[in-house]
Amino acid sequence: MNKRLVPLSLAAALALTGAGCQLPAFLSFLKPQTATTPVTSTSTAQVPAGNVEDAGIMRLSGKQGSFSIDLEVMRLPWGVNGTFAMQNNGKDETGIIFNSETSATSSNLFLMAHTDEELGNLEVIWPSTSTNTVMAIWTAKGSATALNVTLETKPMAHAMRVEKASVSHKNAKGDEMCSYQSGYPLLADSEKNARVINTLIESTIAGTSATSGSIPPVEQRASEYIANCVSEIQSLLNEFGPEGPSSMAYSSDASASVTLNVEKLISIRFDGYDYTGGAHGNPFLASVTVDTENGKALALKDLFKSDQLQAVLAKERQILLSEEQGGYLYEETNAAYEEFLKQPFAPAAKQLELYGNDSNFYLTDSGIVLYHTAYEIAAYAAGQFETVIPYSELKEAIRTDGPLASYIK
Repeated sequence: MNKRLVPLSLAAALALTGAGCQLPAFLSFLKPQTATTPVTSTSTAQVPAGNVEDAGIMRLSGKQGSFSIDLEVMRLPWGVNGTFAMQNNGKDETGIIFNSETSATSSNLFLMAHTDEELGNLEVIWPSTSTNTVMAIWTAKGSATALNVTLETKPMAHAMRVEKASVSHKNAKGDEMCSYQSGYPLLADSEKNARVINTLIESTIAGTSATSGSIPPVEQRASEYIANCVSEIQSLLNEFGPEGPSSMAYSSDASASVTLNVEKLISIRFDGYDYTGGAHGNPFLASVTVDTENGKALALKDLFKSDQLQAVLAKERQILLSEEQGGYLYEETNAAYEEFLKQPFAPAAKQLELYGNDSNFYLTDSGIVLYHTAYEIAAYAAGQFETVIPYSELKEAIRTDGPLASYIK
């Protein structure tokens, strides 16, 4: 079954991290700038009570009657996100997780597969001591009956840790003017190729191409970002006065979900949201998929045969154009997609040249997700486009000597 995963309400789905200034690229706070106003930063993270870990990555699995679920979640002091695969009354669903509420001991998670399709609510009761089980309460959408489910922790193919920062700045009146939150997974230092892979992850979340060791720690990036933000707001105040711009409360969010964590592959999806005044902020979607054997970031040419790259993209175009959301495409995009589907297949060498280096995708256990960011192929209101193609529909295209070979055996 083909599914198109689209961003949930951006305010909810991306409220997992945050702080922003008038900088064009996502988290481009590495651009040096001197603040003209002293910065007083306060942590916005709540400290959990008891022995509950405030951050971590867990893989959980549970079954009760006709309901079963597998989760890989990243818990932060301010929220939870991740991915899920579930079966409820014989229906399979996969998708991303975002939290609606979080407390010291539990997090209420909405499970989503489509923009307006809430599957239900899962409240995970986080353990207060070291344990192999987590209690959860599942309530399906439209049901008044809650189901108690015991979730067991499962080993992940690669051990991961959480990198996080949460900083804010308030003005003299106590109003929050700048806020920054960022949380993302990194490989544990003991993992093979951890250093090079973590550099790829940090480069993606920081929105820059960087070599090993050249990316400052997240705490430093947060401080620099807040300084830039304060400087920008002070400049606006100096120019327009206190009655100038209608909104000078800036924010920027950054979060990530591990969508695949298997022996030879790690795939991570990154979400971000910057607000610097105006009618709305700017969303961000990126990804990195890594071959853990050599630490190399993968592109389409590493996954699919060179003479089948066009076929993979044609399948994505067909799905987009056939679904209701395809109506949101720019008119010129729609026409270009239609024309693309009519084109004869280019020779393998040409396909490799045109499409081989495409990296706008991430992987899951069941398929590849190709995506387009906001404004890329449709208006802002259409959101970001994510098209799931199951591996079972790509058997002829998958390289038998590539990292996805095991999914077609």
